[in-house]
Amino acid sequence: MEHDGSVYACDRCDYPEYRLGNIATEALGDMALKRAQVQFGYAKSETLPSQCRKCTFLKNCGGECPKIPCVA
Repeated sequence: MEHDGSVYACDRCDYPEYRLGNIATEALGDMALKRAQVQFGYAKSETLPSQCRKCTFLKNCGGECPKIPCVA
């Protein structure tokens, strides 16, 4: 979330075309269910290298960035 309340899937996708919404006008839960956010979540889990999937600290770090183009 940015200082103006804009919400993005991740901090490296903080461009207008990847904006999910604004916390002042939209519920965070609604933004979390948007197609772009759901796709980002699936990409993050499906593209993790096997070494990350086996790591005992995965639940703490959440895995690495999917390193894919941001989806809108």
